[in-house]
Order: sequence, then structure tokens, then C-alpha cells
Amino acid sequence: MTIITYSDRKAETHPYIPLSDEAKTGIAHDVNEIGRFLYK
Repeated sequence: MTIITYSDRKAETHPYIPLSDEAKTGIAHDVNEIGRFLYK
């Protein structure tokens, strides 16, 4: 199977693509940013 995307992070949570350390770091950053926004 080949997954074709436009941006680097577009398919990082796709179920057929292993989650890289870089993707985990990026997702954690996004969750933290949303948390800071919602829980000021």
C-alpha cells in the first residue's frame, strides 16, 4: 500500500503508517497547545 500526501504531517495518524517518534512529539505538542488554549 502506498499513502500519498501533500504535507509532511498529513498522514501521520493513518492506521497503516507506523507512528514515528517525530509524529508522537508533534501530536503531543498539538494536544498541549489545545490544552493551554482551553484551560487558561
